[in-house]
Amino acid sequence: MIIKHIAIAHVAGHIPFGLDVALYLSPYVLFVVYCYNIRERFASWPLIIFFLLAILSVLSIYIFEPIKTTSFILYRLDLAQLSVPYTFFGYISMASLSFAILFFFLKIKPISIFSLVGKYTLPIYILHSFILARFHNVLGRVVAIYPIFSNGFFLLFYSIVSFVLTIFLAIVLSKFFAKHIKTSRFVGMIG
Repeated sequence: MIIKHIAIAHVAGHIPFGLDVALYLSPYVLFVVYCYNIRERFASWPLIIFFLLAILSVLSIYIFEPIKTTSFILYRLDLAQLSVPYTFFGYISMASLSFAILFFFLKIKPISIFSLVGKYTLPIYILHSFILARFHNVLGRVVAIYPIFSNGFFLLFYSIVSFVLTIFLAIVLSKFFAKHIKTSRFVGMIG
């Protein structure tokens, strides 16, 4: 529950931006670094274990973690808004999700679709808010006109599709910028 008080203090302006996330991330990062340092212990685990752990972690976050109302934006998870897990179980789920993602990417072969995505990490990071905001605007209009689409299954499906399309569009825009605008290399828009 201390995370909730930190979030409220940050939104009120008592804790500067960056320090709030550092307080939350310190033990989290130490856990992930520790797991990475002992990665040989997990080398024999099959890839499906990490995939299932990631899915279970996301499900547990959505089931047990309340929606945050400390700012005008409502989230379950968003480090930029300090809308992070308030419960101990949510925190453990978030850490296990990072553990699963880390080892999933350590185990896959470098020549794959995931390495292509990794090559364009910075363009995806730069463009994701702009692209996702457009998807959320469309979702808001659809739900306002047709309330039947406000059910959980549709929202989950729409979130997955918008996530994949966001990555795809960020890569396409990055390639376009790299080809047509020579100065794009200065902001990391080329892979």
